[in-house]
Amino acid sequence: MVEQPSADAPGRTEIRIENAGGAVLGVKHANLGASPFEFVSELAGEHGEVILLPEQSSQVDVRRGERQREAGCWRVVDGDDGEAYVSFISMAPAVHIPGGETYTARQQVYYHGPADRCLPTGEYRTEVAIEIGQPRGDQHMESGSSIEQNVMCTLRVGRDGRLSLSLS
Repeated sequence: MVEQPSADAPGRTEIRIENAGGAVLGVKHANLGASPFEFVSELAGEHGEVILLPEQSSQVDVRRGERQREAGCWRVVDGDDGEAYVSFISMAPAVHIPGGETYTARQQVYYHGPADRCLPTGEYRTEVAIEIGQPRGDQHMESGSSIEQNVMCTLRVGRDGRLSLSLS
């Protein structure tokens, strides 16, 4: 977490992938669109879900709903035409990270759940599949060079309302 939620803005996260090696590394979201960690499936919890959304993105957006602050809570509110969902582009472009460099995905944290609650204490989780390998062209990996890795993304809401995000 780089910022806790406030009256002025939702909480903000940064997920960083560091290439500690010397060669260029290709990283992409396995089997889905958007850049790595720009689209993250809803994090499910006991009392709703957490939606991580980029501030501005041409690849990821909310459909049938909107981001707003309602009754002191930053949330995604369902639209009149149905339940809100996150849409993303269908191709999965690889991000090229030069040796010694870092790729960063920045997200805002929103609650999507019952109107009488606001991001209740607990854990919210989802699994993210990424593909890592030697890049070939703009969007593909060298044949046989890539591996797929599943990463558990967990957002914890403490009793004091503080948010923490971890990947494992």
